[in-house]
Amino acid sequence: MSKNKNTIALMAAVLVAMVTYGTAAVMFNNLLTPWWMPTGWAFSLSVLSFVLMPGLFRIVTDSGNRWINGAVHSAVITGVFLCSITLINRIGIDSRPNETVETQIVRTYQTTHYTTRRISRNTYVKGSPYQMYHVVVQFPGGKEKNITVSRSTYTRLSRKRHIEVTLIRGLLGMEIIKGI
Repeated sequence: MSKNKNTIALMAAVLVAMVTYGTAAVMFNNLLTPWWMPTGWAFSLSVLSFVLMPGLFRIVTDSGNRWINGAVHSAVITGVFLCSITLINRIGIDSRPNETVETQIVRTYQTTHYTTRRISRNTYVKGSPYQMYHVVVQFPGGKEKNITVSRSTYTRLSRKRHIEVTLIRGLLGMEIIKGI
């Protein structure tokens, strides 16, 4: 196999992993399910797929070593399955009934982040600050969830003790926070 094809295959695998893990991370913000459940399912499916297709990533690694191929296969395919699980869970949520739950506000807080500013080629410095607003709510079952909210919602909720959160059950049974 030529070196260029291996490099292109490696770049494609890294890009697929970045996109799928990024999409899954965005979807996890609104999930009430613990992170380890979908991740465990995705990892189990990736191990099963490696048993069924052990040579799938041989072009990427350019190696016949089963351990190296298995590690790359698990890293990339776990992201693909994790993204698939979170997206499948969101199928048809508009047609499902909503459930409104009274939650307790544990705390409200804000964090300061900084933009980056380019001053010359390959030189970046810390730019202007901006605020992110968060609310930690506790659901009736004892689960706590950190929710990022807008500034207006933050000022409205900073004086309250209880809020109503709209939940909806996804296709795979994982609860999704639809709104505050």
